[in-house]
Amino acid sequence: MIAEIGLPPLDSDHRLLMAMLDDLAKAALAGADAGLLEDQSLEVASSLESHFAKEERMLEEALDANRLGHIALHGALLDRLARLSGARLAEMGGQGAHDCLQALAKDLAQEILLFDLPAIPGILAIQK
Repeated sequence: MIAEIGLPPLDSDHRLLMAMLDDLAKAALAGADAGLLEDQSLEVASSLESHFAKEERMLEEALDANRLGHIALHGALLDRLARLSGARLAEMGGQGAHDCLQALAKDLAQEILLFDLPAIPGILAIQK
């Protein structure tokens, strides 16, 4: 379960991203082949990149004091996901890939709690 931050478009994205990571982790655990894992991994990466771009525009507009660190964390999360190709996930074995993806999901949930939630007042102020 992830924290709701009170901004419906971002909350919806967060739920979708966590569900996509969970689906990918389950597929890896079930022994999906590298091709399927690659397709799902690329889909998650594309959605995550799009979400982060949306969020970063909001942070820039709000002149969020923590935006540079926040944006750097986005980059680190995207880099981690980019290294998890379908072949790499398959090499890790079902349980290893599952655990790795669950750790990534946990870190994304932490990013939401530690960075997104505190940024919301500034974002809401510019939307009025």
